[in-house]
Amino acid sequence: MNRIIAHISNSLTALLAARPAMQLLPVPVRRFRRRP
Repeated sequence: MNRIIAHISNSLTALLAARPAMQLLPVPVRRFRRRP
């Protein structure tokens, strides 16, 4: 059970860490696309 709890906690922390990253990624991507 400890392994399952650890896996769930790791996945939750990964999702929380990915949310701000997903919000910040589109900004530089748009800037690079605008460049000729």
